[in-house]
Amino acid sequence: MGHGKMCVKLCVLSLLFVAATVSVIARPQPDFTLWGTAYVNRVALTQKHTGYVIRVEVDGIELVRYTMGSVPTFGDHYVLKVPMDDDPSCTQKGHAGDIAHIFINDHAIDDQPLMLGDYGKTVRRDLNATFFVHEPGLDVSPAALDYGEVIIGSFSILSLHISNTGSADLCIMSIGLGEDCSGDFLLTSLPAYMYLIPGDEVCVEVGYYPLEEGEDRGTLEILIDDEKLSAVKVPLSGAGIY
Repeated sequence: MGHGKMCVKLCVLSLLFVAATVSVIARPQPDFTLWGTAYVNRVALTQKHTGYVIRVEVDGIELVRYTMGSVPTFGDHYVLKVPMDDDPSCTQKGHAGDIAHIFINDHAIDDQPLMLGDYGKTVRRDLNATFFVHEPGLDVSPAALDYGEVIIGSFSILSLHISNTGSADLCIMSIGLGEDCSGDFLLTSLPAYMYLIPGDEVCVEVGYYPLEEGEDRGTLEILIDDEKLSAVKVPLSGAGIY
């Protein structure tokens, strides 16, 4: 019985030793942090560019990803906290010396692959990627509406053309006169639809009806439902004469 108890104790000690050894080998390490500015077609991404995702792969396995703007405290920078482990059998985490490939919206960056560094290390690296971006484009013509001299009591109408020059649909949120606009300007015709497919164009007509002698000024404001396209303000000008 004594010999049997001794064998049991030895077996238990052996198992504890193996478990302790495994726990040391498979010990998770602090993240390897990569951050910086990401450029697509030479344009710096900001936290407003929420349609861009940056990710890191090692041997075809994704380790981490970051969507621009998802963490406001990061500001206009991307931040990738790569999980690390010193157990070579752990494929879901990185290891010092791994060659990591970086992608922006599934497009490989133009720069060389990255070698993961020491555990807990933080490295700044700006990324560059070149690829076709599927997005709308806006063209407003003419850039300003000048009615010149118009006889008081008469009416003049000028047209403005709004075109989608991009490769994705464009949604016009609103078209209206600015708060600073003279009351002698008025919208006489709005588009029948405000959703433009690529290559589509709509027309806006703005009238000028001077009631008094002198110059009149204002703006026509066009708001677009796209974070990359700012509002367009078209200057309006005219002068009433006798």
